[in-house]
Amino acid sequence: MWEVGDRVVVTRGIKASSVFETKAKGTVIAIDESAIPVLVEIDGTETSMWFYENGDDLVWGGITCTRAKKRKNNYY
Repeated sequence: MWEVGDRVVVTRGIKASSVFETKAKGTVIAIDESAIPVLVEIDGTETSMWFYENGDDLVWGGITCTRAKKRKNNYY
């Protein structure tokens, strides 16, 4: 289950010029109970996008986000 504030990492992104490129980091900023439940914003870009939940991943088209693991006080 995802919660607002959860950190994510794009594990499969789209072309390198996109803010949703692989290894981009973001934060869950909203959750909706509708068909597209999780809104992710990429850090430092003010760009956000809705994703579907797929197990412990978030997916939309060719983009996959995975829950970031916490290491000490930083996320990767």
